[in-house]
Formats: sequence, structure tokens, C-alpha cells
Amino acid sequence: MLQFSPGWTLTIDGRTGEILRVNRMMRGAAVGAGTHRIAYRRPGFSSPALASLEGELT
Repeated sequence: MLQFSPGWTLTIDGRTGEILRVNRMMRGAAVGAGTHRIAYRRPGFSSPALASLEGELT
């Protein structure tokens, strides 16, 4: 379940997309027919930064 919250970004086929609020609390995106690559990114640490931090803590 992907709850709607500010700060998230969306790309659709490598282009910035608009995140829509769906059913009052969920995230969604409007896309046309066909196959698409959709990526949501949360605010905060990037994956490499998080992996580096995790390595320091262990």
C-alpha cells in the first residue's frame, strides 16, 4: 500500500510525472495504454547513501 504523502517524486518512462491522490489516501499516476516503467522515489536518503550508512552501522 503506497500512501499519499508530500515529497515523493514519480517518473514514467524516465520522465517526471504527476502523482495523483487516489481514494483519498493512496498514490496513483495517469498513464496511457501499453507497457510503462513507473518509479516512485521517497524523500530523504538515496539508496547509495542508505547503503553507506548501513555499512557504517554494522
